[in-house]
Amino acid sequence: MSSGQMSRRKFLAVVGGAGGALGVAGLGSWRLLGGGAGSASAAGGFAVDPGVEVVEVASGFADAAVWKDELLTLRAGPVGSGIVLRSETTGTDHPVDTPVGFTARCVGVIDDTLIIGGHQDVDTGQMTFQADADYEQLLRAAGSQSALLLAQPHRPIARPHVHTDHERRAVGISTADLEEWKSEEVKFSDGTNGSIAAILEHSSLAALDHYSYPGHTDSIYEVALFRISSMLSGTAEFVAPAQEVDHGAVWGAVGTWPHDVVVVSDRYGTRGYRATGELEFSIGDGSRLLGVRSIGTELEAYVSGFDSAKHSRIYASGEEVARRPMNDLALHQVAPDISLALSDRRLAGVFPTA
Repeated sequence: MSSGQMSRRKFLAVVGGAGGALGVAGLGSWRLLGGGAGSASAAGGFAVDPGVEVVEVASGFADAAVWKDELLTLRAGPVGSGIVLRSETTGTDHPVDTPVGFTARCVGVIDDTLIIGGHQDVDTGQMTFQADADYEQLLRAAGSQSALLLAQPHRPIARPHVHTDHERRAVGISTADLEEWKSEEVKFSDGTNGSIAAILEHSSLAALDHYSYPGHTDSIYEVALFRISSMLSGTAEFVAPAQEVDHGAVWGAVGTWPHDVVVVSDRYGTRGYRATGELEFSIGDGSRLLGVRSIGTELEAYVSGFDSAKHSRIYASGEEVARRPMNDLALHQVAPDISLALSDRRLAGVFPTA
């Protein structure tokens, strides 16, 4: 378990850079977490709890983490420059040294080590298909069908073709200083592979989409968990239980106390599990999940239904116990010390699915 969580600053990130967003969304009665320099403007003048800072951030990031009291968002850098970690507290972009073909999906902090998870697309081999016999020659040798085949318009032109096989390998990169980065591949003994989709800071685990066939993203069959410390030491140690997935993937994670929740979305709906396997919530009526946060011992999930009407659902011990109306803004608790306040229009850029 990570040892440095309680001493870090806590943030409410208002996504979209609109200072009046909270007021427009009608969150004034919530007593939002926020405080410190500049928070009154960002929070629209509402009452805030001390010790938690409200920060306005631009949309388009994949995940966020708190590292050495800075709020960092994981973003694409300028065109052609790869990815960066942007300090939303200082305005500094920190370039990330990534392997060739790496795609970042999540970021988190385990015992002061910053971890970025994702996958690396690697070419594993090539096969060349030659254009040998001339196509016209083949048609003339087709016996009784020759005349019919020779009369067809727009006959294809045979050309050589090179087919490249590739794999999607689960990879995590880490740093202790934002300068020197170390890359580790999560290896499976049976030839399968995956993509790291969420860092579970409280549990010191990572969740990944596990592929039956490394080159086919539609072959995800389970969400597997492994210990971050074991990956950093060179050999990933997987923990039970894994969650089955049917044409789906990891949606994200909820950084709650005293446990983390992994959110899985597939053709049966969206479900949240503790790292120990217990079901925390299930949304199976076709509604779209917008965000999740903890409220004491319960979870509140923000959803959008078929009619686009938005509401929140309260869950306790895996069962829905209440529903509430909501406005345009949803909250999502990405880590124990970061909550996002974001509009439905921004969600596609915040929670990637691949």
